[in-house]
Amino acid sequence: MYSWDPFFHHYLQGVGKLPKLPAGQHKLTVYMKSEIQYATTKELFLEGETTVYFSIGDTKPPNITLCEIDGEVFNQNSVPLNFTINEAASWLGYSLDNSTQITITANTTLTIPVGNHTLTVYANDTYGNMGQSEMAHFTVLINPTESPTYDVALVAYAILVIAGASAVFVVFKRKQNRNH
Repeated sequence: MYSWDPFFHHYLQGVGKLPKLPAGQHKLTVYMKSEIQYATTKELFLEGETTVYFSIGDTKPPNITLCEIDGEVFNQNSVPLNFTINEAASWLGYSLDNSTQITITANTTLTIPVGNHTLTVYANDTYGNMGQSEMAHFTVLINPTESPTYDVALVAYAILVIAGASAVFVVFKRKQNRNH
């Protein structure tokens, strides 16, 4: 008995030929069995098995290139994720700061918090080969949804201190000028 790919089991005796297999990754498992014939029954005994993994067709991963992001500084939290890939892909995804991969379908725009970040794009081609881009490093400086807020009491206190210091300075200078 032999099995190619999951759940396809075929029996043969002696030499056999595999059916035409599609391009991609495959697994072939061969089971060796012995048979004992008794007068009224037959018994099968499993003696061993071996598995071989192989590919037909394309075995190279897709080549992914990130566009206009590496080394960039963004003054907004909307960051364009643009990339090129050299072949058709059955799955695309990205990882921000080495986190879990997130599925995407094409170039997109990401909303990213303030800080320094890394980004990698992944693609699985139609033959099951996984490729990844070089890791890009970039920075988001401000978050446009947040406007600066100041404590009103703190600002008023600072103005009073500056005004008071200025008044003391003016009085001191006037007295100093009268004494000379």
